[in-house]
Amino acid sequence: MAAKRRHWKEKDGRYWARISIPLELKPFFDNKTQLTEPLGGDLRIADENHAAAVARLKDKLKAARRMLEAASSGVAVEPAPVAAVTPRRALTPEDVEQAVWAHYTNTLAQDAAKRAAMPTEQEIADELEKANKRIEAGDADPRKSISGFFNVYSDYELKASMRHFDERLRKSKLKALRAEIATGNTRLVNATVQEFIDRHHIAVARESQEWRDLAQKLMRAEIEALERTCELDAGMFGGTPQDPIVRPPSKPIDEGEPVSLWGLFCDYIKVSQATGTHLDGGANWTPPIRSLQDFLGHDDARKIKRIDLLNWRDALLAEGKSAKTVSAKYLAAVRAVLTWAEANFKLPTNEIEKVNQKVAKKQLTRERGYPCRPSPQASPSPPRSRPARKAPPEPGHGGDRPRTAARNRCPSLAR
Repeated sequence: MAAKRRHWKEKDGRYWARISIPLELKPFFDNKTQLTEPLGGDLRIADENHAAAVARLKDKLKAARRMLEAASSGVAVEPAPVAAVTPRRALTPEDVEQAVWAHYTNTLAQDAAKRAAMPTEQEIADELEKANKRIEAGDADPRKSISGFFNVYSDYELKASMRHFDERLRKSKLKALRAEIATGNTRLVNATVQEFIDRHHIAVARESQEWRDLAQKLMRAEIEALERTCELDAGMFGGTPQDPIVRPPSKPIDEGEPVSLWGLFCDYIKVSQATGTHLDGGANWTPPIRSLQDFLGHDDARKIKRIDLLNWRDALLAEGKSAKTVSAKYLAAVRAVLTWAEANFKLPTNEIEKVNQKVAKKQLTRERGYPCRPSPQASPSPPRSRPARKAPPEPGHGGDRPRTAARNRCPSLAR
């Protein structure tokens, strides 16, 4: 049975973050018993925003506890510093044009990256040859291993069918988008809408009319992009959007002042040194930051996109760096800087949040533990016999006199 989720509330298809208020802090919250924050009706989005909502509720409890401690000690406590928040602005037609075109081009770029990572015909043929050699070596003998018999062609089948499954997935999403746009459901692009309005600090309420209009146009842009990918599957190049709203923006959006990636790195190192870490001045993390700058060709952290980080990660692997080095050094350094910058309102989003690199587990070269069957050279051990327990002495025969005397001589034994 699954454990009950902490700080979670679900009712009538809606979700909340919930945390109980300690008894001594209730006067600071009008004697309420709990604090809640709505997370909406989409389970996936609610799950993504749950941790941040709980953190905000805990910050409220910490602030109330500081006030309580100050009142009990009679010492004035300064309020916690509040980071400056960029004011949000109204949605403009230029914003809509930028969002539609960016979503269209990003979808095509992601498809191009997937196609470039697909195995070639030579790689598929090499995998088939490996499978045949394994069969000749007896790895597919069911008498040796049932799993080997069924999995001998697994790697070959995976590579051979990768393009087929990717094509089916894109066609399924295209069909789903056409069905959802007819009903007005925007769940397939809600995350993209939220990311855009957060990045550009736009004041649009969720599920408002402006939100739905923007989401509908993003769905139309993605439909156009997926239709271009289907044309590529058929060998047709040079396709252009047929929907009139999918076109390059007439005026680019002002992204604001550039934010130096190197400057963020230096600020992060200074903050870390105040807590006793990175006392070397960040010398070990300087190569990853410089590598990312060289790969991007600029130093503006605001322009970094998730697809850029994914391509950078793949380039590092192609250079010959191990997966562990890429994960534990390069991605770790950039992740720490960008996460700190987003948490301190220096960047609107954290683009590296979902960028990871899997590391293979270390394979054991020896047999795990001891074999189940005993060695033929080992002699069987005789059965262990428990000594017979002596019968307790009868009362009145002096059976407990020595112990009683010992208690009298050493009181600690009587405890």
